[in-house]
Amino acid sequence: MTNADLTGADLHGANLTNADLTNAGLRGARLESVLLDLPTGAIWDLNTHWPSHLASRIRDESVEVDAGVYQVRDDPAWDRSGAWS
Repeated sequence: MTNADLTGADLHGANLTNADLTNAGLRGARLESVLLDLPTGAIWDLNTHWPSHLASRIRDESVEVDAGVYQVRDDPAWDRSGAWS
């Protein structure tokens, strides 16, 4: 699913475990009931609905790449201080 445009998609019940979502557009997507690992590289916005068990981790692991648009990072050395200030 690399580079997939899933903007606004309702993925209710989908199993995206182990899916490669690098550069996948998830702006406004409804993912609340999706089986999902940390979607490294996915692009999202504040209208994206994440599974509750991942929402805070995704926010913590993301960087703003454009006004109101974020990308999930997978870089343990990345300095997250101030990322959500």
